[in-house]
Amino acid sequence: MEEINAKVEQLGRANRNNRIMAVVGAVFCAIAVLMLVRNQMMISAVMAAACIATFFLAREMNRSYVQQATEANLRYGLGGGLDRFSYKPTGGMTEKEFQALELLPLAQGKGRLLSRNWFSGEKDGLTLSGSEVTFHFKAESGGTAGYHFLSGSLLQAKGPRRTGEEDLLFLREELCQYPEVREYLEEIYTQPPRVLEGWRCFTKEQLPQDWLLEKLKGVPETVTALRLSPDAAAAYLDRRFYTGSKYPASMPTAQRLRENTLPERDDLWQFFRWWLSVKA
Repeated sequence: MEEINAKVEQLGRANRNNRIMAVVGAVFCAIAVLMLVRNQMMISAVMAAACIATFFLAREMNRSYVQQATEANLRYGLGGGLDRFSYKPTGGMTEKEFQALELLPLAQGKGRLLSRNWFSGEKDGLTLSGSEVTFHFKAESGGTAGYHFLSGSLLQAKGPRRTGEEDLLFLREELCQYPEVREYLEEIYTQPPRVLEGWRCFTKEQLPQDWLLEKLKGVPETVTALRLSPDAAAAYLDRRFYTGSKYPASMPTAQRLRENTLPERDDLWQFFRWWLSVKA
């Protein structure tokens, strides 16, 4: 609790400094306009330059503050209870790591995957991580070649290899409408896809057993794709994000920093722990 209170105090000072800098910039701007009206060109130019310099300084201070507040919110909120917590505001997940999940296709070229607000930590013998991702793949629409863009949250868990050999992907039916997605997945998952209620299941060898399908009912409906392998699990939630615009709009408090901003977290963490500990 003392650690959180110290962080709240630190962020509070940064927030107040941001507000002071904004007021200073507004004052410089007002003086510049006033001097311009009075035809005091030299003073007006100096005040305008000071206003511009203050603007850039305030923008950098605000960027730093938002990053610090977001990291604290993830450390004590969404990532609360994780040991060895780490955070990267950008670039936390690479294209190679995303492709290794064998989740969905990626288009060719630069900028096909953007990773933001990546975090990682350890709990119950598992390495748990998350990232807000934006990516796209080629997709035809009405006979016209184009791209389909997806953006949301990706949660992952890695742990000791379990005894089962299931290597599965559960994908919501709405994404299976794209031939490019089906072609990509059918090259990876050798068994014919199995249609379930609201899902399409792709598998490399062994079909999912009934006990797994029963447990799947506890997965939140907002999960778009669920990847299960012998030593890892991942869930992609389309258009679900765990960061927002509350900073710097709101003053940081201990309660806000401890807020879990992704309600699906608990159900997914629990499912991941179950999957990586079950003896098939």
